Amino acid sequence: TATLQSKKKKHQNLDPYRDVSFAIYTMAIRIAKGIFFMEGVLRLKAQVEQRLRDHRLRPTKARIRIGMMLFESPKHLSADQIFDKLIDHGHCISKATVYNTLNVFAKHGVVNEVAVDPTRMYYDSTTSPHHHFYNIDTGQLTDIPRENLSVENIPRLPENTEIEDLEIVIKIKNK
Repeated sequence: TATLQSKKKKHQNLDPYRDVSFAIYTMAIRIAKGIFFMEGVLRLKAQVEQRLRDHRLRPTKARIRIGMMLFESPKHLSADQIFDKLIDHGHCISKATVYNTLNVFAKHGVVNEVAVDPTRMYYDSTTSPHHHFYNIDTGQLTDIPRENLSVENIPRLPENTEIEDLEIVIKIKNK
């Protein structure tokens, strides 16, 4: 049996196609993963373009890039975080363009603005009504479904006014 194993080992070492076959297989897997990734990126881009059109906005390159960052999944990002991520991904964009684009998005209802304090504004990709936890230690904003929070005993409103929206930000800190 030792001789048989020795012959098999020699045969494996002499197989000139073994390494090439493995390399081709590995490359095919990488290409398939790349194609799947690109399909996801193209699908997201098309969704962002449509969302912009639905809000009567022209899908410019900057708007699409910022939209893809925000709408990839539900998230809360500041203008600076978006700017930093775009730069990290190799995009050439000014901070002013990011701020202006986010202001246009908010004005047209593409995103919601969440002011956690007078100096911090986050842009929320979830536009349906809901509330937030804001962790003052980490800067993380977390959604609270509207049905998980009830508001009672709202004071009498000033004359000739009505509630347009009620959004609550509960500030928390780490123990």
